[in-house]
Amino acid sequence: VINYFQRQLETIANTDKLTRAYNRNEFERRFKYMTNLNRREPVEMCIILFDLDHLKQVNDTHGHLVGDTVIKAMAQLAAQTIRQKDLLVRWGGDEFVLLIFSSMAQTRQIAQRLRLAIEAHDFYDKNTPGSMGKEPAITISAGIAKYRQKETLKDWIFRADTALYRAKAKGKNCIEEDITP
Repeated sequence: VINYFQRQLETIANTDKLTRAYNRNEFERRFKYMTNLNRREPVEMCIILFDLDHLKQVNDTHGHLVGDTVIKAMAQLAAQTIRQKDLLVRWGGDEFVLLIFSSMAQTRQIAQRLRLAIEAHDFYDKNTPGSMGKEPAITISAGIAKYRQKETLKDWIFRADTALYRAKAKGKNCIEEDITP
């Protein structure tokens, strides 16, 4: 019984309640672990920082409960897109991080697969409150950055975030890579 409740407490402490994705605390813990391992045996790691385009319109049109349903469905699609060894993290609000243990080329493919899956998914059904047939499109914009030896998590996220902002500036529904030397 004690072990059962211990596991329940760990799950609550490490995961986001709405999406069942890992939370920031768990991501930071794993980042520290992986960077320590990386010192001895370097492994390629990349992150995909992404968020939903037009979520405010969804919330304004249909309410926050529908917005939450969209976030939850999007997280499920993201979880299905990555491999078991990769990590899905809810960074905050409608922003997520995928930690990918692979090359930049493989990460780019995963990001593109996710972008297309979300673009093709029907997030609305005929029972959606306020549905009028002209729903805001659900798409994502993403920024990708490869981990650099001895880099802080803050710097790594900043580079991915800068790429994400470039994707938003290009009109959304696209993926941009970190271009800093």
